[in-house]
Amino acid sequence: MDTFGFICTILSFLLMTVFNFVCIKKYGLLSCYSAYGEKWEKNEPNSTNLWSLITIIAAMLLVPPILVSSDGYPLQFLCFFTPLYLFLVGITPDYNKVKAHNTLHMVGVILCVISVLFWLFFIVHRLIVLFPVYILALVIGLGTNTFNKSWLYYLEMVMYLTAYIALLTV
Repeated sequence: MDTFGFICTILSFLLMTVFNFVCIKKYGLLSCYSAYGEKWEKNEPNSTNLWSLITIIAAMLLVPPILVSSDGYPLQFLCFFTPLYLFLVGITPDYNKVKAHNTLHMVGVILCVISVLFWLFFIVHRLIVLFPVYILALVIGLGTNTFNKSWLYYLEMVMYLTAYIALLTV
């Protein structure tokens, strides 16, 4: 990976990590990352745009390193769909209130999961190295009394972490 891609990956990771810690500190551990958008909208009406902006910037920062790390592979186009989930989450913080936003949100989730799995499977050949990350996340999740309520949040964070580790190890 080139220097620009490395910097983008680290900036995106730091932005998502710090923002997630702020969200957890402010609202506790919720059921999924998207729920924080609703909390920001409900409790901080003037800060909804901040939540959307941080989410969209984190996704945009991932596009260049994913594109560069996928160079020469036939499924390189998947790099544009991989951060699509974050884009769609960022523009639809009220997905539970507006039916069109709910549809857009769900399409983004499905596209992201499919594209991330294909991207990781076909491009990152050392995926087995990431297996301990899944085990560690599972142990942390099961070791807390919040796992049943927040299992989707744990899964999303493991997916984010997997994408960052994959980008840094390709």
